[in-house]
Amino acid sequence: MGKPVKVVIALFLLSLIGFFAYTHLKSWHREKLQADIDKERKEWVGKIEGLEKEVDNLKERIPYDIDQAAIEPEVADESEEAGSPPSSAQPKLSCEQLEQQITSFFAYLDQREYVAAHDVEGSSYDFFIQSVEALSKNPPMITGETDDLSTLIRNVTHFFRVLGKKRIELIIDIMKKESNRIEPIMETFYQWILIGAQCQGDLIHPPPLQVAYRYAGFFLNTLGGRSYLLRRDSRTRVLTSYYSILILDCSNDKVKNNVGIDIRPYIDFSFNDIKTQKSLRYQDRYLTHLKDLKQKYRI
Repeated sequence: MGKPVKVVIALFLLSLIGFFAYTHLKSWHREKLQADIDKERKEWVGKIEGLEKEVDNLKERIPYDIDQAAIEPEVADESEEAGSPPSSAQPKLSCEQLEQQITSFFAYLDQREYVAAHDVEGSSYDFFIQSVEALSKNPPMITGETDDLSTLIRNVTHFFRVLGKKRIELIIDIMKKESNRIEPIMETFYQWILIGAQCQGDLIHPPPLQVAYRYAGFFLNTLGGRSYLLRRDSRTRVLTSYYSILILDCSNDKVKNNVGIDIRPYIDFSFNDIKTQKSLRYQDRYLTHLKDLKQKYRI
């Protein structure tokens, strides 16, 4: 066998050995990479299971959450006392009425023994201001929530992270004790968000519409926000969704729907959800407004 032939055969064998070595190394690297991914996934699953257990424990001790924080003493309506149904038209409050209703609500809370038992520094109105400031400075994510697990976890635990345990516990207690007043106070605070910045009284101005828009988008359009609502009682859930839709509609009108959330499926869902509720005082009012939005967005 000639020398050139031997060289060719040697080169061929070396190439063959190299190819198999490369293939084996590539396979080994892929298996190691997959093993690392599986290991990391197991670690994240363990963390999620730990979080779920912690949430379950919190749910036993804290059956409600911060998205129930808007409450107000219920003001009796003469027509309702007489047995007639509430008006379907949403009353528009003046700045004076708005300030009077909100300040009277916090004055009422200050007289409640269970609020005093929480030993909150300052008045309940001071507590409210601090909570609004904290939530305004730290709004939740409404885009890119599922890009990585840490962002999703931050969204799921948003209110506990921002407000802290003591604030949450007081809010929970208020919600339990004043749950029958949730409808009028949510309506009042919604109007505060819309017109409060125009008022010149002593009442704190609401956060900008863009902050309210972030929370509306959070409740309607994120896994973190929806998980909060799905753990709430049905009345709180449908009302939070309803007012989130109204805020999103207002953002559309002012061309401030920066993320481009499509409001239409939420209008339909909210309409059907509210229609099946039996415990809403202002059910006709909500449905009338949603019907108007259906026409507006040609649903």
